[in-house]
Parts: sequence; C-alpha cells; structure tokens
Amino acid sequence: GGATGGKYKPPVRDTGIAREQDMRIDLGKDETKGLDEDGNSFFRKSGVDKGDGGYRCRWTVQGGSARDSSWEYRETHWEKGDASGYKELGAEKSGFNEDGDTWWETWKEVFRQDEATGVAHIERNADKWARDATGREWHEKWWERYNAKGYVERGVEKSGRHRGQAWWEKWGEQHDGTGATLKWTDKWAENGTGTRWGDKWEERFNSDGSGKKGGETWRVSASNERWSRTWGEVIGSNGQLRKYGQSTSGERWDTTVSEQQVFYDRKPAYTWGDAVDNSMQLLAIETLPRDEK
Repeated sequence: GGATGGKYKPPVRDTGIAREQDMRIDLGKDETKGLDEDGNSFFRKSGVDKGDGGYRCRWTVQGGSARDSSWEYRETHWEKGDASGYKELGAEKSGFNEDGDTWWETWKEVFRQDEATGVAHIERNADKWARDATGREWHEKWWERYNAKGYVERGVEKSGRHRGQAWWEKWGEQHDGTGATLKWTDKWAENGTGTRWGDKWEERFNSDGSGKKGGETWRVSASNERWSRTWGEVIGSNGQLRKYGQSTSGERWDTTVSEQQVFYDRKPAYTWGDAVDNSMQLLAIETLPRDEK
C-alpha cells in the first residue's frame, strides 16, 4: 500500500540542524509510480547529472498526493561532488496536510578545501518554514561552519508572525581556534498596535581573557515614545572590570572593580572533530577526476 496523508507533518521549531544519520538520505532507489488502495498517488525517481570539472550529482525525488487533494508531500535527496574535492549532501521537503499545515525545509552539508590555504571546511545549514491553518507562521535559518584549524561559527535567524503580531530573533557565536570568542543575540517584536520592543547584547573575549560586553534593551510605544537602557563591561587581562551604562529615564552608572574572575567559554561545545565524526556519509562521497564526464 501507499502512504497516507496523516504521517506528513511540518518541521518542529527550535530543533536546529538535524544530524546526518537522522536525515536518512537514500539515493538510487528503484523508480516507481502508481496509486495505493485508497486512490492516492505516489512516485519515486532517481537520476545522475554530470557536468564540467568532474561535477556529478546523484538524486532521488519522491512524493505523493491524496486523491481528494487534501494532502501532498515531496522529498528530494542528493549528493554532489567535483574534481576540486567539493562534496555536498542535501535534502528538501515540502507539503501540506489535512490539518491545514503548509511547509518546506532544506538541509545541507558541505565539505570543501580552501584553494589558497588547503584548509578543510565543513558547513551545515537548515532552512525551515511552516504555516498552520490559523495563519500563524514561522521561519528559521540555521548555520554551522567549522574548519580544521579550529574555527567554529554557529548561528540562527528566526521569525514568526500571527495576525498583527510579529517577532524576530538572531544569535551567533564564533571561536577563532586560539581562544578568542564572539557571541551575540538580537531580539525584537511588535504587537500589531504600534508598540515595539527588543533586547540585544554582544560579548568579545581575547585569548588572554580580556574582553568587552555591551547591550541595549529598548521599547517604542504606539505614540512613538522611546525608552532605552544601554550597558557595557570592559574586562582587562589583569582582572580589572569596568561596568557602565545609562538609560533615557536618567539612570547612569560607571564603576571599576579589580581582581574579578570573569569566566567565558574558550572552547566551543561542538568542534571540528565532532563535525568530522558526524559527517561520514558526506565525506564518503566519491569525487571524479576533472576530465571525466
């Protein structure tokens, strides 16, 4: 029998980038096309595209739709490679179901080597969007970048909307591989009647432990009155800590204290070694010589 519409659901919010093994990317399946016992249609087809420079893309696309058009889904898997050593593993899913949900999502892993330096890179991305029957919708773009020298970058951009209300959120972190770090976040929202508010902060640390932090909390009323509070911290490598800030309501502060122990995450939670360990299917993609078609 074929698939039923009930099993097709939108992606889940705040789940980040799925692991390679959870994507179950499967290529080269037999082609098929037909109807199940309920009259719903289904299909699957596979192919290989080739191009210049040893480019090759193997792909499989499959999908189905209800006889009464109440649901539909489509899913594409692919692997790409070329003579430069570039490798890519990817998936794209889209559909709608009987509950009124509509969605699409893409997932991609890339391995490449920098032409100038020869340093290896692994990049992972996920892009997801969904809307339910009431018109509530959300969108998330996640990314991770790693290289063999220890550089790590991770981040996300999120947004959501329902009737007049809307919100946005971004955050990111970078580790340069020597102990220096950057982390930041930025959130803002509006309620549909003219009021907007938000909060953001950033922290930068050097490998010697010195660094600075800063941020702002703000609000704009429907009558366009603006309030904000900004703050900052400067951390010396000798442990000296200066805290300062001000607000539009008249607050102001500036203090310095010494011999403070300030802790920050020098090492990323997920490293180049972890990225390699979790990219076995990506790294196993065979690449062709430049002159092979």
